[in-house]
Amino acid sequence: MDGMLVKYGDIRQIIFLKGSNEVQFKYSLKDEVKFVTLENLRLSRNIEIVPVYTKRQEIPLKKYDSLLEMCEKNIIDEKYHEEYKSLIAKDTPVTLPESDEEDTISNYE
Repeated sequence: MDGMLVKYGDIRQIIFLKGSNEVQFKYSLKDEVKFVTLENLRLSRNIEIVPVYTKRQEIPLKKYDSLLEMCEKNIIDEKYHEEYKSLIAKDTPVTLPESDEEDTISNYE
């Protein structure tokens, strides 16, 4: 893969190998692993990573149940099951934000 264009915005899974300048990545979870070698990569030593959340985020119970059902049916790869089972579910309705615009129906003649 060296010398090829890597579409960073399209990457779905990435693995940095400890002690190596090789990176593995996939554009979709079903893709074969692709490799790229990072050379002359320089990172600022003054990078501060600030957590976005102060606690684990909750997902709606209905979504959690649906994810577990997909795990049971092996729709979701087994290697991800523990991650989905560890999610925190909350029994709250899923709501969409209100729109600022009125819904209208136009008649075209």
